[in-house]
Amino acid sequence: TQSTWGILVSFREPRFMSARGKSTGGDRGRNRDEIDEEFLDEDAEEIVLEDDDDARARARALDDEDVEGIDEDDLMEIDEETLMRMMAAGEGEGEGEGDEDVIGPDFEPLRDDSRTQFRAHTASVYCVATSPVDSDLVACGGGDDRAFLFRAASGEVVFELRGHADTVTQIAFSFDGKYVATGALDGAVFVWSAGTGERVLALDGPSEVTSLFFHTKGLVLVACSKDATAWMWSIPSGNVMTLFSGHFDEVMDGAFTPDGKSLITVSADASLIVWNPKTGAQSLRITGYPFHETAVHAMAISPDGNVVLTAALDASVRLSSLVSGKVLGELAHEHVVEGLSWYPGDKPWCATADMNGTVRIWDSSTRKLRLEMRHPDAVIRVKWLPGRPCIFTACTDGIIRAWDVRSGALISELHGHRNVPLDLVLSADGRWAISCGDDRQVLVFSTDAAAAALSASAASSTVAVGEGAAAAVAAAAAPAAAGPSASS
Repeated sequence: TQSTWGILVSFREPRFMSARGKSTGGDRGRNRDEIDEEFLDEDAEEIVLEDDDDARARARALDDEDVEGIDEDDLMEIDEETLMRMMAAGEGEGEGEGDEDVIGPDFEPLRDDSRTQFRAHTASVYCVATSPVDSDLVACGGGDDRAFLFRAASGEVVFELRGHADTVTQIAFSFDGKYVATGALDGAVFVWSAGTGERVLALDGPSEVTSLFFHTKGLVLVACSKDATAWMWSIPSGNVMTLFSGHFDEVMDGAFTPDGKSLITVSADASLIVWNPKTGAQSLRITGYPFHETAVHAMAISPDGNVVLTAALDASVRLSSLVSGKVLGELAHEHVVEGLSWYPGDKPWCATADMNGTVRIWDSSTRKLRLEMRHPDAVIRVKWLPGRPCIFTACTDGIIRAWDVRSGALISELHGHRNVPLDLVLSADGRWAISCGDDRQVLVFSTDAAAAALSASAASSTVAVGEGAAAAVAAAAAPAAAGPSASS
């Protein structure tokens, strides 16, 4: 099992453990050299480089010193001090200093707004999912090599899903809610019965599972792999239907189109491939300028299945047609984008969230920016409240926030996490916002307050519009009545 402490300094991985299994922190726009500089000793400027002869002389002198007083415990103390310096806010002056780019110990939240706290995990919880047919049934997986099914309203454990030998980083429900699939860092993919908790299948193939999802309308499971392939199985038989091989580097994300007729994958080779699930053939490949030039690590497909939103490690974001393969436009960000999401309604809106705390709402039809919401730290997830003009965001300051996308107003802040959130989902009926994180817990928040605030805002807007219309009518009528008096 890979612990959080063992991966503290993976600064260049923008994908969180929920998707990549390797990084609890993100690149917020600073490169490795800048981060290293921040922790240089304040006396470093006084160091004078020695020539080779001086260096050899110093080495001989060190060999003659008595080092018997240094043992493994001393070395461990030094290492812990270094880690504490890295975790602490940067000291000194200068822009960007004081930011925390690595995860520190748990903190005490301002308050706990969660309806339910699920704390059966003994290590970081990296992934969470809700049943599409039962909004009260939640699945989660973590660094303790375990997964669970539990009740959102009560926190009661329904089943513990044991059997993995490595960190569980991926979890998904089938479209009918009958099966749950889990994927781990060692490439193991297990399929479980959501009704009995029994392990139905143990599937082999991927070298490391980077993304795991079911077909939108059938019992078909796909796992994307670090070895540049994607595997597709029939459930519950476990038969391999297709091995998709066409990328030249890690397949970092994937999904079926809403109609289930195409499979989309994106890769570290900076390409996107549209596959025919029945034949395994490539229908379309998007690569090269004006598409991305670096690894594409995240994607989201529009509700109509015609457009795909993609994000790459160089902070580029693209809108591309899944029909023609044409790149439709670029959505500007200055920092790596981690969260992508489409409005699940009749508006052509999409949301992008970056590692510098900026969330932007776009009109995909015009590629124009509608709104921007600022956070104090990196945002790793952005999710739409079903049927409402509202998004929920998960920020590395530990707070889940709800925003009105009509005005950009902050509706509510949901406190409770004691460390960085790593995943966020909303139940299919919009009743729950569920997050998990480095604090080894899954928190279930009610969305009622956000929904009420949206309704109140809509009501006040209606009143304002009505009053404005009445005032306009009165103003238009006033000159006609007063005209003759004024002229006389």
